[in-house]
Amino acid sequence: MDKLYKPIFLAQLKSRMAGELPDFAAYKIPRHDPLRKWFTSALLFRKELPCRRCLWIDWTPGEGVERAFFTLIGWSPGPAELPYYAGPKDIQYYSLSGPAEGYESAIVNIQQLEGRSAIADFRIATPWDQVLELGPVPPEPELKAAMAKAYTEYLAVTPDEREFAVRVAIDEAMNALKALLPRIAQHVEELQSRDA
Repeated sequence: MDKLYKPIFLAQLKSRMAGELPDFAAYKIPRHDPLRKWFTSALLFRKELPCRRCLWIDWTPGEGVERAFFTLIGWSPGPAELPYYAGPKDIQYYSLSGPAEGYESAIVNIQQLEGRSAIADFRIATPWDQVLELGPVPPEPELKAAMAKAYTEYLAVTPDEREFAVRVAIDEAMNALKALLPRIAQHVEELQSRDA
């Protein structure tokens, strides 16, 4: 994630999780966990349900200079098990709308859980967005002019404007999380009762 936005994102995320979803505690993956490599850049939060199964929230910042992040919801049989499905990542897995038979442990993008046909990240708005609006192959002079304009505007963005842009993006993800978590928790509890 862009170095000007990442510290703001991390600070807001930790504060928002503590204030809005206090039942979820930050989770640091032990070094020896064999699944650690699948969550290297993720910030994981875990909530143990009364049935001892766990719900997970994974916030993963975009790579490189991206000004974006992914938000995923996961579930696992217990607090010591990460929400990773080791089976084939096939059409059935990519069409999951929540916990299901055969998927006692998994992690899914919240946009997939919402039923969106196109899964993407959550974008933090910046002046660079205007370059993306030019289309796939704009004329070179138009592209260069737009990039120069975006770069100048990007340098002029104030810290308060950056904080606001991050807050708006996290708001969108938080609203989706709060809408989905009760349903996902209920499905996890139902899985437990079927297994009992």
